[in-house]
Amino acid sequence: MKRYRTAGAAAGVLATLLLGGCSIINTVGEGLSSTVEGLSAITSSTTPDGGSAAFVETRFAAIRAEAARGEGEHLDSLAKLLGEPDRAAFARFMHARYAELFEGLEEPRELLSRIDRYRNTGRTGA
Repeated sequence: MKRYRTAGAAAGVLATLLLGGCSIINTVGEGLSSTVEGLSAITSSTTPDGGSAAFVETRFAAIRAEAARGEGEHLDSLAKLLGEPDRAAFARFMHARYAELFEGLEEPRELLSRIDRYRNTGRTGA
């Protein structure tokens, strides 16, 4: 009998940890979004491109991986930093233009000029 109570207690603790983990993940995601919004507000008042350039420099690998998939938090954040009103369309654009945006890229900051080049020509792929 004692063995079953221990197993039941362990299952309860495991369930609590798993369900509690969901709120931790949500909190982290909300924190990232809040951080990006704060960063955007600060940098937009000090430098026109500083925030997005710093973001691309520090999160380039994640942005590249999410662009290959066509979705992700880093793409959403980059869209917000660049003033894109439709984050989903921006993610589709990054996915559709993946080769043009990332092939032969020597510096992560170059990504911003490539994004501008393809957005401004009206070839968003969305």
